[in-house]
Amino acid sequence: MGKNIVVISAVNFTTGGPFTVLKNVLTATKDRAECKFIALVHSSAELMELFPWVEFIEYPEVKSSWVKRLYFEYITCNRLSKVIKATHWVCLHDITANVSVPYRFVYCHNPAPFYKYLSYRDIIGEPKFYLFYLFYGLLYNINIKKNTAVFVQQQWLKKEFEKKYKLKNVVVSRPEDICPFESDGLVRNNNKKDVRIFYPAVPRIFKNFEVIIRAAQILQDKNIHFYLTFDGTENKYAKRIYKLASELKNVHFLGYLNATEMVNFYQDSDIICFPSKLETWGLPLSEAKTYKKWIFAADLPYAHEVLYNYSKTRYFPFDDEKILVRYILEYTSKNMHEDIKNSRVNFNNDALTGFEQFIEYILKGN
Repeated sequence: MGKNIVVISAVNFTTGGPFTVLKNVLTATKDRAECKFIALVHSSAELMELFPWVEFIEYPEVKSSWVKRLYFEYITCNRLSKVIKATHWVCLHDITANVSVPYRFVYCHNPAPFYKYLSYRDIIGEPKFYLFYLFYGLLYNINIKKNTAVFVQQQWLKKEFEKKYKLKNVVVSRPEDICPFESDGLVRNNNKKDVRIFYPAVPRIFKNFEVIIRAAQILQDKNIHFYLTFDGTENKYAKRIYKLASELKNVHFLGYLNATEMVNFYQDSDIICFPSKLETWGLPLSEAKTYKKWIFAADLPYAHEVLYNYSKTRYFPFDDEKILVRYILEYTSKNMHEDIKNSRVNFNNDALTGFEQFIEYILKGN
């Protein structure tokens, strides 16, 4: 019997978190002599040296338009699957490819179709997100029932997929709690008098910066400062948030931070605040845990799943700045106590953790 030929399709992953996911998946394919791994990528320049056991096929034009992307997924991949006689096909970026293989899998990252708080103001403020909200709902549905398994990162998302698409083969595959930013080893000054609240997030409508600004308005006569990782020029939503905070001296717009700067702000901050209304995981929550920071998060399922075993947490209704302010003042008055019971999550034992388990599940051809 010949080797399994496993194709990992990730032509859209070029930078940031998605590219890190691709590298983590490829790392998990090492030392598996029973398989040949082929990765479909935008560019193999950085990857070939890191993963010499993987064969790379480049598709640099696919990301340039949705027409090219759909042609790739539904026409090119079908032809390729027959030529290379693939046994397993893993679509890492949401779309279930049209392929002729015994085992097919898709990893769904984009939660846009399940956003429950879309308003007219959101549509005007970020029309691209509204299109994703509509488009991904339809796109996910194409070929989704032909998959051997559909992977998602959290239990709440599994339930949404099962409900919307009537699926019985959705598998939760969680990332491991590993922070990509290493500590610089410096001892911080614990005698600072101000309280620093850090919200590391890009300016998207569902990130819910409005509640931060409203809390800052209430606390502007206190020595409490909020730090945001954009500068107000990125998009219409960023400009609106910047304008809302224009007269607040306790809100600071940092712009994009590199890895070293992120380390500094995580370590220098007292509280990580994360009021986002929509996440597939919420990576800053995992990062904040590694720095053992207090985390004030939106009282939503994604946050409870990430923080289920973490005691330095408080949850607030995502649109309620008064409760957020109450927690902040509890912290400043040193009346805040750790409580592991704050998270309300009952996990199933069948969830995968880390990409080693992810790859093993795929190779079993479940």
